[in-house]
Amino acid sequence: MRALTLGGLAQAREQGAAEKTVIMGYCFGGAVALEIARSGEADNIAAYSSFHGGLTTPMAKLTQVKPLLSLLPTAVPTVR
Repeated sequence: MRALTLGGLAQAREQGAAEKTVIMGYCFGGAVALEIARSGEADNIAAYSSFHGGLTTPMAKLTQVKPLLSLLPTAVPTVR
């Protein structure tokens, strides 16, 4: 998963994407964004964002990643 995401980022930059970019995703893509954030392997990332992404990584490992926006609506009891 990391290799594919980093390869896609490299390809996007070769095609003219901004050098400093945001990695974001929804659901499985959100899990990918969190995994890349946790790994610290992507260079020149302005921010990470995950909406409803799977969170198998302990939050303690993500607290050092900034900026990071992770929205987990199912973690809130009033959201179903």
